[in-house]
Amino acid sequence: MQRIATLLAILVFIPAAHAQWERIDTNIGLQDPYVPAFAAYDGAALYGAIFFNTAPFGFDLYRSTNDGTTWTELANFPDYSLASNFFEHVDGRLYLGALPGDGSEALFTHSDDGGTTWTETFAPGVGSPNTVGKRGTTFFAGTANVVARSTDDGATWQNLNGSPTSITRIVGIGANVLAHDANGLLFRSTDDGATWAEVLVDGDGASDRVSGLWRDGTMAYVKLSNQAIWSSADDGTTWTAQPTFDDDGIDNINLTFARAYPAADGTPWVLSNPNPFDQSLYLSEDDGETATDIIAGFPTNTFNGACFSVPTMTDAHVVAVATCNNDQTGIYRYQYATTLATEGVTPNVPLRLAAPYPNPTTGVLRLSYDLEQAGPARLTLYDILGREVALLRDRVHAAGAHNATVNTQELAPGLYVVRLATPEHNIVRRITVLR
Repeated sequence: MQRIATLLAILVFIPAAHAQWERIDTNIGLQDPYVPAFAAYDGAALYGAIFFNTAPFGFDLYRSTNDGTTWTELANFPDYSLASNFFEHVDGRLYLGALPGDGSEALFTHSDDGGTTWTETFAPGVGSPNTVGKRGTTFFAGTANVVARSTDDGATWQNLNGSPTSITRIVGIGANVLAHDANGLLFRSTDDGATWAEVLVDGDGASDRVSGLWRDGTMAYVKLSNQAIWSSADDGTTWTAQPTFDDDGIDNINLTFARAYPAADGTPWVLSNPNPFDQSLYLSEDDGETATDIIAGFPTNTFNGACFSVPTMTDAHVVAVATCNNDQTGIYRYQYATTLATEGVTPNVPLRLAAPYPNPTTGVLRLSYDLEQAGPARLTLYDILGREVALLRDRVHAAGAHNATVNTQELAPGLYVVRLATPEHNIVRRITVLR
C-alpha cells in the first residue's frame, strides 16, 4: 500500500474565487410571511430556524447537509415560540434553551440524532438559559441566575451555588471549565463548577472585558474588548497575546465590541461587530494572524448600514442570519473555501465527505458521505505518518448518502485523516482524538 504521508503535508483549503454573499433561506420554498431566527452547524449539517409571524405563529426547524442549497424540515422540533433563548451545538449534540410559561423553570431540550428526536429536561430557579458547554462527560449550563451542572448526560441539572451569574458562554477545556458573563468578566473552575475564580487575562482588569470565548482542540481563546485575542495552552491558567492582523489594513476600532464566532472545531472564526451603523465581519483562518474583511455585499438596512448579523461557521461557508428593517432579512452564506481536498484534485468532484463529528472526539466518530454516481469507493483512516489505521469501507456503493462510524477509544490521541476515494477522485478530512 502506498502511503499518503506526502499528501498530508499539502492538505489545503482551496480559496473560493469571487466569493459573495448568497441568500439561502429562500431555498426552503416557503410562501407564508416568516422571519429567520437562528442558525447552527454541528459538524455535519446546517440548521435554520424559521419563525412564522402570522397565526398560529411559532418556529419550524430545517436541516441542510449541503450548506443551505437544499433543506429538509424536522417535523419533531419542539416549538416554544418566543420563549426560545439559544440554539447551539455541543460536541455533536444540538441544544435548545428556552424559558417557557411563568419562567420558574428553564428548559433544556437536546437532540443526539441531528434533530430527528428531542429530549426535554427542566432546571428550576436558573432564570434565562443562555448557553451550554461540556467537559468530559459533564454538561454545564450558563444562565441568568447561576451555573447549572448535569452529570447524567443532561437528564437532570444541579444549581451550583456561588457560581457566577449572567453567563453567556461556557466551555470545558482540559481539567477546567471557563465561562464569561454579560459584563465581559472571565471565570475559571478547576473542580467541575464547585468553586470559581475571576481570571485577568492580561493582568489589567480594565481591559479584560471578554466578548468571545472558544476552544480549538487543547487551546482556549478569548477576544477582549481592547481588540486583542489571547490564547491559553494550559486550560486557561496563563494566557499569551495573539497577533491580530495589525498589518492587514483593518480598522481595529471596529473590533472593540466585536464578538468571535468559531467553527465547530475552533478554526476558522469570524469577528462580528454588532454596531448597526458600522457593522463589520472579519474572517480569520489562521487564529488571527491574518483576516479578510467580508462585509462587502452583505444585505443593508434602509439607512444603508449593514444588517445586524449572528454568524455561524461551516467547513466551507460563513452563514449569517441577517436582521434588517426591510425585506432583506434572511439567512445568507459566504463561501470562503471548498471542501478540504488534496492538492491536484479539482474541488468540483462528484463526491462529498462531510465534516466528521464530534471533532475533536473521545469516543465514536460519525462519518457521512455522498456519491453522485454508483461505483467503487474506499473510506480509510490514516495516522499522521500516512499509515493505514482502519479500512472502513471498500465496496461498490449505490449513488446517494452513506454513513460509517469509527470507535476511537482504542486509538492513541493525536491527529488522523479520513480519506474517501474513488478511482477518479479523493477527499480527506482531519480529525483529532483526545483523551
